[in-house]
Amino acid sequence: DLDNIAIAEEDDGPNSGDGNNDGTPDSEQSDVTTAVNPTIAKYTTTAVAGDCDTITEVQFYKESTMAIQDSLYDYPLGLHGFKLDCTTVGGSVNVTYYWDKVYDTSKWTYRKFDNATNKYLDFNSHVTYGTAVVGGVSVTTVAYSVTDGGPFDGDGVANGEILDPVGPTVLA
Repeated sequence: DLDNIAIAEEDDGPNSGDGNNDGTPDSEQSDVTTAVNPTIAKYTTTAVAGDCDTITEVQFYKESTMAIQDSLYDYPLGLHGFKLDCTTVGGSVNVTYYWDKVYDTSKWTYRKFDNATNKYLDFNSHVTYGTAVVGGVSVTTVAYSVTDGGPFDGDGVANGEILDPVGPTVLA
């Protein structure tokens, strides 16, 4: 729940609390949030834009805490989940993650956990890897789009919200 992400935590984040470097503190925006990812003990920023632009929940998971383990892959940064409210049922959103540093993404495969099938899905072909400079520090960015009720919406139902447990993986 975003109520659990203290404004002070966001304000202590990268770039004096502007983790996506857009000029506005993340704590003042419903479409951007920054929180400490306990898997790596570093900040991760999530920014969304589109029909589903209100982040209502953010969670980080270690793969070991998931009900089903992905036996083929390890999740060195954990899984990053969120819930978005959509202004339009069936709407779409563009998601961008800002990680804490530059990672070698050539070995990454992005995977999502699908609650409807209880399986991990390869999402890599839908992801664009990049870099950005945030507060003078180069960081890895990951961008993709998701549609409410689409194949990569965590609940698979067009219901005005998107659930998104996702993370970068490396072969186990």
